[in-house]
Amino acid sequence: FDDLKILKGLVLGSGETLPLRVIADEAEVSGELERVPVELWSGGVPDGGCADAGAALKAHLHARAVIVLGTRPMTAPRFVPEPELAPYGHAGTVYDGRRLFHGTDLQGIQSVEGCAEEGISAFARTSPPPRVWLRQPLRSAWLADPLALDSAFQLMILWSFENRDVGSLPVAVRSYRQFQRTFPREGVRIVARVERSSRHSAEAQIDFL
Repeated sequence: FDDLKILKGLVLGSGETLPLRVIADEAEVSGELERVPVELWSGGVPDGGCADAGAALKAHLHARAVIVLGTRPMTAPRFVPEPELAPYGHAGTVYDGRRLFHGTDLQGIQSVEGCAEEGISAFARTSPPPRVWLRQPLRSAWLADPLALDSAFQLMILWSFENRDVGSLPVAVRSYRQFQRTFPREGVRIVARVERSSRHSAEAQIDFL
C-alpha cells in the first residue's frame, strides 16, 4: 500500500460495538499493478465510492490508503546495512503501561536487541490465524501480518521514549512493499533505521526480516 494515513482513532466503551465500512474506489491500472483508493469509515456513509469527510451525518473517516495489487510479489531491493545499536536498557519492561499500553493480544515484541539515535531493532511474534481474532474472516490466512506491522509502530514508540523521553503516535506510512506471499509463523526480526527526526517527529525505513 501507499500513503496510509491514520486520521481518527476508534474509541470503544466497555462492551460497545461499532459497525465499520470499507469503501473502495475504482482501480487505476499501471503496468502489472492495480492501485485502489480505500477508506475506513464508521457511521453513515453514502454509497458509490470514496466519500467526502463531511458528506454523511455523524460519519467519521478513520483511515485512508491506496492498496497496490499484483499477481506476484515484487523483487526485494538490495538490503541496506543495519545501524550500529547500543544494548536496550529496559528489557522486560516494554509492556509496563508506561512505555507501551497494549493488551495481551497485541504484545508482539518478544525482545528488543538494541536502540540508538540511528534506529532500533527487535524480534516480534506474528499473528494467529484470522479466525482467532475475527468471527467472520474474509480469508483463512493473513497477507500482510497485522501483529508484525503493529510491532514496528510499537518499536518507534520505544525509540521515541529512549531518544526523546516522550512517547509518539505513528500516524502515516508512505509506502509498504511485501516481497514474499506470507510472513513466517515463527516470527520476524524488525530493523528500523531512523532517517530524519526532530523534537516532535521522526521518519524511519523499516525492514521485516
